[in-house]
Amino acid sequence: MTSPSRPQVVVCNAMSIDGASTGFPLDIGAYYHIVGTLSADGFLAGSKTLRTGIEQFLSSVPQETELDLHTPVGRESLPLLIVPDSSGRLMGLLHVIRQEPYYRDVVVFCSERTPQAYRTYLSERAYRYYVVGETRVDLVRMLGICAQELGIRILATDSGGELVGALMSSGLADELGILVVPHLAGPGGMPLFRALRAGSSWTLRSAEKQEDGTVWLRYQKVP
Repeated sequence: MTSPSRPQVVVCNAMSIDGASTGFPLDIGAYYHIVGTLSADGFLAGSKTLRTGIEQFLSSVPQETELDLHTPVGRESLPLLIVPDSSGRLMGLLHVIRQEPYYRDVVVFCSERTPQAYRTYLSERAYRYYVVGETRVDLVRMLGICAQELGIRILATDSGGELVGALMSSGLADELGILVVPHLAGPGGMPLFRALRAGSSWTLRSAEKQEDGTVWLRYQKVP
């Protein structure tokens, strides 16, 4: 059972039949509709994943506006986006996320080695940020702040392999939500759990077949 000192952490992603996270067609809209049923009030995304997404899906980065320098208003019912970014990878790019109407705002977690220029960048734009950890973000302390200071009860993530691997290997993931797509990625597909460093036992909580042939599986970690 999840401790009240941290949120319930749900790792979710889409996977081919042969266990890959890439190399197969995916209806993104349908996938995020299913993820939305988790009713998460926080989403966790790695800085590398976010930067890669911005670079891949935007032909050019939109200009930062005066409005982007302030905390968004009227979004109180939306989830917070939680981003561990110890190296300052998203400097100059966070306004891209703030301009999209999907999150209440972005909260950044840094470490002692995070460049001061990045911390100044965050402060000048009213991004809430926390320093937890010496050389990298301390995930346990981060989750504690998410629950106790940010009020997050359910934190979902479909981030890249490194962050997901760290959460699962550290025993910090409580539930898995896997959308199995009826395709074989083959040798070009990237394994979903490629960064996993430790095994664990899980029990099937539910299995729902979708109209398009995908199957939404939810697993709960065995205590």
